[in-house]
Amino acid sequence: MLQDFEPEKRKVICKTLRFVSHTHGAHLQFFSSKQEGLISRTRGLISHLLFKTTSSKTMQLEHNKPLMVPVGMDSFQQIGTPPLAEGNLGRVSARTPLELWKIAYTGHFPQETVVDPSLIEDPAKDPQYTEAAVDAARVQKDEELERYRRLSERRMRTQRAMAEGVV
Repeated sequence: MLQDFEPEKRKVICKTLRFVSHTHGAHLQFFSSKQEGLISRTRGLISHLLFKTTSSKTMQLEHNKPLMVPVGMDSFQQIGTPPLAEGNLGRVSARTPLELWKIAYTGHFPQETVVDPSLIEDPAKDPQYTEAAVDAARVQKDEELERYRRLSERRMRTQRAMAEGVV
C-alpha cells in the first residue's frame, strides 16, 4: 500500500513514523507477507522481543524501501525537521514536538471527519462493524439476558411477597 504513494508523501509518512517510533522508544519495521525478506526480519524481531535472542542491527532508513529501525538506532538529527509547508512555519502553534509533527502530517494528509465513537450509544449496532455470525450470536445472548432478567424479577417479586406474608 505504501509503495502506491508518490515519493514525497512516502517520505512524509516514513519520517513521521520514525519520529513517533523514536519518541516512544519503539522498533519500527515495515512488513509484507509478499516479501520473504520482510517476513524473515519480522520473525527475527519477534524472536528477539520474546526470547531475548540476538537482535539485528541492520537499519533501513530510505523511504523508498521498507523501513527497519531497531529501537535506539535512530536519532532526531537523522530524522530531521517536520515537513511543514514554508507558509505554515510562522503560523504553527504546537506546544510539543509531537503536535508539530501531527500538524505537518495532517498538512499532507488532511483527516476526514469521523463520528465521535463516544457518541455512539451501542458500538455493536454501528453499521461500520457489522458481522453476520457475531450479530446473530449477540441477538441470541440479548434474548437470553432478557429471559434471565424477567425470571429474576419474577423471583424477586415472589420472595418479596413471601417476606411480606402475602403468599
